[in-house]
Amino acid sequence: MIHSGIIGPGLIWEKTHRRILSELHDEIHVAAVAARSRENQKRARQAYPDATIYSDARKLIEDPEVEAVIILTPINLNASFARAALEAGKHAIVEKPLARSLAEAQELYRLEEQSPGTLIVLEQFLYKALLPETRTLLKEGEIGTPVSFERVLHGRISADGDQTGGYGQTDWRQNPDYPLGTFFDGGIHEVALLQELFGPPREVFARGRSLRPDFGEVDLLTLSAVYPGDIQGTIVYSGCLGKLGDHFVIHGTRGALVVRDRELHIRSPLDGTESLLPFSWHCENTTMWKEILGNLREGTPPRYTREKVLQDLAFMEALGRSLSSGASEPLA
Repeated sequence: MIHSGIIGPGLIWEKTHRRILSELHDEIHVAAVAARSRENQKRARQAYPDATIYSDARKLIEDPEVEAVIILTPINLNASFARAALEAGKHAIVEKPLARSLAEAQELYRLEEQSPGTLIVLEQFLYKALLPETRTLLKEGEIGTPVSFERVLHGRISADGDQTGGYGQTDWRQNPDYPLGTFFDGGIHEVALLQELFGPPREVFARGRSLRPDFGEVDLLTLSAVYPGDIQGTIVYSGCLGKLGDHFVIHGTRGALVVRDRELHIRSPLDGTESLLPFSWHCENTTMWKEILGNLREGTPPRYTREKVLQDLAFMEALGRSLSSGASEPLA
């Protein structure tokens, strides 16, 4: 049994982690919760009647009963709480992205080397059921040699007409204290998924603009990236235009693989017909938590490794440099 404390029982806790932690109560015990608002403190008390409720997160980190600190805070606070947890010898389980910069994340991993605690980033996209199936199909040459992909992702993260279940109405996403606006917050999922499929990208070229300055420096973005094997990827993203028909297509020399949320199709290059491939779906968030708890018990590295976390942040920084320079930028 792992005894944990939660910092920031807000929207992501309510919509995702609360249910899973309850289901896994035989493996993880919530001993303490830290929340600033009285409303969140009340909700935490209802969810965990036996837990100690703190208004000061530092007190939770100091609590001797807490072995693992689950950090569900705004992005600009992630690194400071992770640092405090590691310095206290606790495990730090942090919502993505780990930090606002590559340098900040590197500092945390250096600190982890000196701490008995483990640093783990919650990135559920690496646990999607479609991921291993897609990797296997690519490896077995189902579409020949992969040469390119297109990922189109549109949504509306907004205080008015939000399509994300309330995330656009959170204060810290409006006038954000982190780079690249909504893409840094939500797009990091896509960056992680693409690295898992194709390997670490080598360079990126990006064009973008902000249609709503109060949501950060960019919410409309087109970028191209080069992956190992000279695979050319194109990503089109907006956080403001609404649902416009997202898709993910991987092109090979003998066909295309069409990836949908719970479906995989092979598309013929001759007539465009598609064949649905069978696979077993599971909830990636539940799978993620089960595996992470196993990692902590057994002392094994998480699926979202240090190298992958740092590579994804390096991609984000190269993207930012490309937006400024107007040129293709290599990853650091």
